[in-house]
Amino acid sequence: MVMCAHHTGFYRAGVRSADEPATRYAIRVAARLDDHWAEWLGGLTLTAESGGTTLLVGALPDQAALHGVLSRLRDSGIPLISVTTEDTRSTS
Repeated sequence: MVMCAHHTGFYRAGVRSADEPATRYAIRVAARLDDHWAEWLGGLTLTAESGGTTLLVGALPDQAALHGVLSRLRDSGIPLISVTTEDTRSTS
């Protein structure tokens, strides 16, 4: 397969250079997770919420790291409610 120059941006989506900051994510799951899960889930901060949900918040270096966290949640049978991002790059 020959890849044209205009396709390379598509294949590199989510890949950041070393000088770009990580993206901050907020992941809500339908399960009560305690702090011992934090390191295994990329070092995200876990906050128990009412109704038995947990909010995982923190910066991940790239899309591969995000997919790793989401795969671990999936493989553990933990239902995903939402994933939102907050780009940490300045808008000035």
